[in-house]
Amino acid sequence: MKTFAITGATGLVGSLLHKKLVSEKQNVIVLTRDLSKIRENITGTKYLRWDTYDNSLWKNVMNEADVVVHLAGTPIIEKRWTEERKKTIYESRVKSTQVIVDAIACSEKKPELLIVSSGVNYYGSNWEEIFTEESHAGNDFMANLAIDWENAAAEVEKFGVRRVSLRTGMVLSSRGGALPKFQLPFKLFVGGIIGSGKQFIPWIHEEDFIDIIMFAVSKRKLNGAVNAVSPQSVRMNEFCKTLGKVMKRKSWTKAPEFLVKLVLGEVSSLLLEGQNVYPKKLLDAGFKFGYSDLEDALRSIINSE
Repeated sequence: MKTFAITGATGLVGSLLHKKLVSEKQNVIVLTRDLSKIRENITGTKYLRWDTYDNSLWKNVMNEADVVVHLAGTPIIEKRWTEERKKTIYESRVKSTQVIVDAIACSEKKPELLIVSSGVNYYGSNWEEIFTEESHAGNDFMANLAIDWENAAAEVEKFGVRRVSLRTGMVLSSRGGALPKFQLPFKLFVGGIIGSGKQFIPWIHEEDFIDIIMFAVSKRKLNGAVNAVSPQSVRMNEFCKTLGKVMKRKSWTKAPEFLVKLVLGEVSSLLLEGQNVYPKKLLDAGFKFGYSDLEDALRSIINSE
C-alpha cells in the first residue's frame, strides 16, 4: 500500500485515478483549491486545501506521500486565448509545479515519485515527422508551455525523486474533454472534418491513461518525458470518419480553416495543427495498451454512455 497525493482529483483524469486508487485500498490525499467542491468523504481519502502559489498550506503532505500526481491546471480549450488567459494557463501549470517541487525540497521525507502532466504540443506542429521522446521541441505558445512545465518538474530530481512527465494527447472519455465536443455535431447530423483533415490527432483512452500512471509507479526505471498516447495516432479525416461510423452518422460536412480561426482565434491551432506521436518509451518498457485501435476505443466509450 502506498500513499498518493493528487491535485486535480475532481477533473477528468484525476477523478478516475482517485476511484481506482480507492478501489485498490491505497491511501489517497486529495489536494484541492476549493474544499466546497468535495461532496463525498470516501474512506481512505484525506482532503486538504492547497494554493497554486503557496506551499506552506500543504508542505507537510510531502512527508506522508510516496507518490505525488499533479494533474491540476486551468482548461486550455474552453475559452479564447487572450494574453491574460495565456498567463493563467501558464501559471496554473508551471507555477504550481514549482510550488510542489519547493514543498518536496523542504520536506524531511521525500516522495519516491512525482508524476506531472505535460502535452504532445511539446513537439510543435509537423504532419510528416513521427515524434518520440527524443524528438526536438517546437517553438509556439503550447510548446514553450510544455518545455517550461517539464523543466519545472525536472528540478525535483536534484532531491533524489524520480520524475515522470506524461506528454498527453486527446484523452477519450464520455465524461468530458474534447470527445463530447466532437460528438455534438454528429448527434445533430452535421458532423465532419475540421480544417484540412490531414492533421494528426494523438489520442489515448482514459483507462489506458490511468493504467500508464500506475505503470509509471511500478516501473522504477521509467523516468523523464513519456509519450502517453496510443501507438496509432490518426489524421483528423480518419478520426471523424471512425467517430461517425461508431455513432452511425455520416461524416460529410467540413469546417474550413478560416472559419475555425475566426470562431476560436489562436485556440484553433489545437484543432488545425497536430503531431504524429509514438509512445516509444512505454512500449520499450513493456506497457500493454488496452485500446490501441481507435474504433475499439470509441466503441467502448460511446456504447457505455
